[in-house]
Amino acid sequence: MKPDKLLTTGIPSRQQIESATPPESRRKQGAFVVIECFQEIPCDPCYHSCRFGAIKPFGSLNDIPQVDWDKCTGCGVCVAACPGLAIFVVDETLSDTQCLIAMPYEFLPLPQKGDPVYLLDRSGNKLGQGVAYRVVPGKKPQGTPVVWVSAPKQLSMEVRNLLPMGEAHELDQAAGAQESGQVAVDDKTQPDHHVPSGKIPADATPTGEPLAEKGGMNCVSC
Repeated sequence: MKPDKLLTTGIPSRQQIESATPPESRRKQGAFVVIECFQEIPCDPCYHSCRFGAIKPFGSLNDIPQVDWDKCTGCGVCVAACPGLAIFVVDETLSDTQCLIAMPYEFLPLPQKGDPVYLLDRSGNKLGQGVAYRVVPGKKPQGTPVVWVSAPKQLSMEVRNLLPMGEAHELDQAAGAQESGQVAVDDKTQPDHHVPSGKIPADATPTGEPLAEKGGMNCVSC
C-alpha cells in the first residue's frame, strides 16, 4: 500500500484537489473558494467566518470542510481565517487569458498592489509570473494577510504561493555570496566588548551590554 502523499510531502494528490474543485459550470460564474483541507483535525474557523453559510455545518469538529457552491461569493474572508493556510479563492472570469487567485501570505514586507511576483506551485516551484492585484492586511488579533494575484488562467488550480521579484533577487544575491565565500557583516551588530570567545567582561551582560546600576546593585532587568 502506497503511503499517503499528503502525509509524506504535505502536497495533496490530484484526486484530493479535484474533490475540492467546483464543477465547470460554477467556475464560469465567478469567484469560488477552494479548501485544500484533507485531514480530519479539530478545526472549524472557516465555518464560523463565512456569513453566507457557504461552508456547510460540521457534524463533528474533526469534519473536513464541505462547500455549498451556490452560496459561495468568493469574498475571501475564510482565506484569512484559516490557521492552516489551506484556503484559496479563484476567479477565472477576469479575462479570456487571466484569472485571479487569493492566497494567504504570512511574510513581511507584504507585496504592494502592482508589484511583479513569481507564481509558485504547491511544492514551491516557479510556474510563471504574475502581478499583485489586491493586498488585504490581516486583522488583529487573528487573521492572515491575503494577497490576490493575477495569473495566466491555465495556472488557476496550480498556483498556491508567490515570491516577490525583489525578494527573489535578494535571495539570489545572498546565495551567490555564500557560494563565493563572501559573508556580509553589519558593523552595527558587532558588540562593543571584544574579548576572547567564551569570556564575558565583568561589567557586561551575556549579550555584551553594560549592566545598569540601581540602588548600589547590578540589575540586568533595569
